[in-house]
Amino acid sequence: MLVTVAFGATGVGAVLALWPFIAALSPPDDIRAKRIVFNLADLQQNAPSLVEVGRRAVMVFRRTPEELVLLRNPPEPLGERAVLNSREPEAARNWHRSLKAEIAVFNATCTRGDCVVKRFAATEPELKCPCCGSRFDLAGRVLSGPASRNLDVPPYEFVGDDAIAFPEYATG
Repeated sequence: MLVTVAFGATGVGAVLALWPFIAALSPPDDIRAKRIVFNLADLQQNAPSLVEVGRRAVMVFRRTPEELVLLRNPPEPLGERAVLNSREPEAARNWHRSLKAEIAVFNATCTRGDCVVKRFAATEPELKCPCCGSRFDLAGRVLSGPASRNLDVPPYEFVGDDAIAFPEYATG
């Protein structure tokens, strides 16, 4: 009985000693408690806006009707990587990879490294990584370059017609 009590006390002591390390792995309370809401009225035509969600940059922009036509009927065929390597919520598994066709939402970090993809001109129908040169269409599908997969689509929802909400601590 004495051995059982000793092992039990040792186990409890080990858990209590490791507790600060386990607690450090979870997100801080100030991040976990936030629900990030982005107002779509802040979008300027088809220029992208970056929103910090968790510890990631999320790109949000409005697509024009002409850009939607290009997405539905791409001028160049999509590569095998664009079709097979997608990470998006079930509701965004469609030709525009979003909940509403005119609003694009995805993680802005290139899937090859840590660079933020950019839209260098509002008239360009693609996004580019300034570090590795990877090209993505306006739905975040990889067109060319060393990027291994499409840009990730984080979980989000529409709050009315004029705002997007990202769930608590949505890092994608």
